[in-house]
Amino acid sequence: MGEDMAGRSDVILLQSCRTMNRNRSIRLFGLICLTFLVCVCKYSVAISFEVRAGQQECIYEGLKAGEYLKASYSVVESAHVDVDVKVFSPSGRVMFAEEKKSTGGFEFGADGVGVYKVCFALSTVKIGKRRVDFALERDFSEEPIVDMIQKEHLKPVGSALRNVSRLIDAVEFEEARFRQLHQQHRATVLKTQRNLWLLTLLQCLTVVGLTLLQIYYLSSLFMNGKSRARLAV
Repeated sequence: MGEDMAGRSDVILLQSCRTMNRNRSIRLFGLICLTFLVCVCKYSVAISFEVRAGQQECIYEGLKAGEYLKASYSVVESAHVDVDVKVFSPSGRVMFAEEKKSTGGFEFGADGVGVYKVCFALSTVKIGKRRVDFALERDFSEEPIVDMIQKEHLKPVGSALRNVSRLIDAVEFEEARFRQLHQQHRATVLKTQRNLWLLTLLQCLTVVGLTLLQIYYLSSLFMNGKSRARLAV
């Protein structure tokens, strides 16, 4: 009798251990899947391209209803040349527009499925081209993640991972934006230094020219005085 009870206890204990291991495996697998989904639910990208006078450069991004798009731009190598920016919905409606801006940004939520268009154009110059740095952050729909974190044991982990993902994307976006500002300020500083060098060179040439003119004038006076002295003799 005692041996039967001991045997049953061992069987129950073994089944409990197997159940616990199975639950742990399920939780681990769910955590891995959730981590993957959180990592791919957003992405940030920074690109650089040229905009020529009289032409329009556009960037296309496919979005679904509920997805979110945030972007910033900056004109590099010239702080006094501005660009026009327009954002079009899939139906052609203008969702955002700015004119004659050297730097700026925008954000919006997609109200329908389709390809959204961001266009840049130069309207302040007739010839030439300008380089534009563009940073974009896209927030994918989080419906699959919401479905997965309905279970109590995944809610805290899912919430923490989503917060971490948002923080990482925010840091990457701000880093790209600050890089744009740094490039713009650096280009302005280099242009100012170049203008100062040219002004200094012009001043030096002016001083040299005036010195030569004075020498020529004094030489002329000396030669005229010498000629008059000979005539007097």
